[in-house]
Amino acid sequence: MSRRAVAIAAAVAAAFGAGISFAASQHEPGGAPILGPAYGISIDLPRGWVGRISDANAGNGAPLADLQAGSFDAADCPDLVKDDDVGTNTAKAMAAGDVLVLVWETSSSHPAYEPLQGPLHVTAADLGSSLEGFPTGHAVAHVPFSTQGRAFDLFVEFGTASPAAAQVERVDAVLGSLRVAP
Repeated sequence: MSRRAVAIAAAVAAAFGAGISFAASQHEPGGAPILGPAYGISIDLPRGWVGRISDANAGNGAPLADLQAGSFDAADCPDLVKDDDVGTNTAKAMAAGDVLVLVWETSSSHPAYEPLQGPLHVTAADLGSSLEGFPTGHAVAHVPFSTQGRAFDLFVEFGTASPAAAQVERVDAVLGSLRVAP
């Protein structure tokens, strides 16, 4: 789908108050998929990742971006494109090496949503194993942040309780590509 077609689809959806999802369909010059832009956000996905961006409000009020992406082959993880907000069905299908990234926009102005300093990333200190709505046995990071006058909750779920440093680095490379428009 061309950037112009994405922009037109987003404008039509906003005008009619409908929720809309976008799959990774664009490619940067090196061939890596770009998810978005939709609802003012986009992210570069490595080969083999799948994702979507949709309106978290599903047309009920001002659109809020809801991004879901993961290191799943689309054939292995068809539920990502029709899953609930926290990827419950996807989480059940995760292998130890899989990663699920959720970026939810919120209308909150709570002080916990501190302005982003540098690229978005997770650290070992961000990882926990008992976050409501996520399965036990999976490490989960929660990072609230704001950028461009917008507030977001980042959740990164790993398919294991103890992700390898290489997994965290791979996620950080993806997160560092997040682009947010005002």
